[in-house]
Amino acid sequence: GVAMLHLAAVCGHAGVVRRLINLGCDVNGMTSAGSTPLFLAVKEGTAEVVDELLKAKCDLSLAKGKSAAGMIHLAVLGNNEKIVRSLARSGCDVNERTLSEE
Repeated sequence: GVAMLHLAAVCGHAGVVRRLINLGCDVNGMTSAGSTPLFLAVKEGTAEVVDELLKAKCDLSLAKGKSAAGMIHLAVLGNNEKIVRSLARSGCDVNERTLSEE
């Protein structure tokens, strides 16, 4: 299922994301497909939401979900330099390989 935090992340509502985090929503919660709010925010290109989730210290290692591409790949494919920079500053592996490259 999809939690409120996931929905707010997909829709790009950074203020709602911040409020839900303050209310105790799990920043590392996964959908039934294995996607975290961070993964969904990166996929949708919602940079402000990505920043809110990174500030909340979400687990970067969980965010890949079941996708063959990692977060950094999605940000690059989406031509979203701001997200790439935010992820790199937060410790995301810029040399990460996709599942098909492993």
